[in-house]
Amino acid sequence: LSSEQREYTDAVKRSAQYLLNIINDILDFSKIEAGRLELESIDFDLRECVEDVIELLADKAQEKELALFADIDLKMPTRFLGDPYRIQQVITNLLGNAIKFTHRGEVTVRVHY
Repeated sequence: LSSEQREYTDAVKRSAQYLLNIINDILDFSKIEAGRLELESIDFDLRECVEDVIELLADKAQEKELALFADIDLKMPTRFLGDPYRIQQVITNLLGNAIKFTHRGEVTVRVHY
């Protein structure tokens, strides 16, 4: 693919992922109401989760001329046992709201312990 085509396909992929997240959020509300929401307990990389969300929301931040950063403590372990999808869901909601309500400057997610 040409660089322009690659940019378009990347934008489509990010948009599709964002839409999938919205659909999953809606389905999760139904599961919560029915008392059927189950959390996974799998090994995952927290740094990767945060970076994926940053990549997903980068265009949204850029549209508002905001800088979007991840500040992850290098001394912190990155491997955890838990539900990476739910972690990404929470981070996406927090950053999405931060971008929505920030009018200039930057939005930073900090991961420290």
